Order: sequence, then C-alpha cells, then structure tokens
Amino acid sequence: MQPLLIIHGTFIFTIFVYLGIGYFMGGYVRGIPPETLLLLKVMLGAVFASVIAFAPVMFRRMLSSAPGREDASLRQRWFTAHIIRLAFYESGALYGLLLRLLGASMLDQLIFSLPALFLMIVSTPTDEKFEEMKRTL
Repeated sequence: MQPLLIIHGTFIFTIFVYLGIGYFMGGYVRGIPPETLLLLKVMLGAVFASVIAFAPVMFRRMLSSAPGREDASLRQRWFTAHIIRLAFYESGALYGLLLRLLGASMLDQLIFSLPALFLMIVSTPTDEKFEEMKRTL
C-alpha cells in the first residue's frame, strides 16, 4: 500500500505545482479572443465533467474484469485502476493550467483544480477501502 500512497501523494502535489505555475506564468500567451477563451472553458468543463462521471465506472469495470479473485491479482488490478483514476482526475488541474496560461483568471484555474484536488483526496487508498471493495465484487 505504501508505494500507492506515495504515488497518490505525488499526484496531489502536482496540483499545487500547476497552481504555482498558473500564478507566476498566467496569461503567458497573449491575444486569445475572449470568445475563444470562453468556448475553451465550456468545452474543457464538459470534458472534465464527463471524466468525473466516467472515472468511477472505469474503476469498477477494471476490478470486476479481474481474472481470478485471488487477493494478489485483485490488489494489483486495484493499484493499476487507482493510478488511472488519479490521472483522470489530474486532467482537470491540467485543463485549468492550460486556461490560465491562455489568459483565463486564477479563479478559472481554481474552478478546475479544486474539484480535482477534492476527488483525489476522497479517493485516498487504504486497506479498509480495498477490503470493502473486495466484499462488493
């Protein structure tokens, strides 16, 4: 479980790195029309909303398709599914950073980054969550 917690913590830390980059380098690209920026916000918001909806489905599907139900195989599958779910959640923070670099406000970046951070925190892996998941399969 410890390697997964280290990876999980690294994913959480990167959100703060993205926020720092956005703070210091915001608006790096000049000349993006406001209408284009608004369209990007809506499109990326829709993509991130679909990612949020899809990530739990993908997580369960990866676990339920595990060949065999022995603990080691299931734990490895859980490890892999968790990392993929974190990458999905991280995409929101990346979308926020992209918007910030293109000239959006820091608030716009936070609107994408904070849900990603929240989702990562509530999905912190524990042995208890693994055992509960095993019982529900």
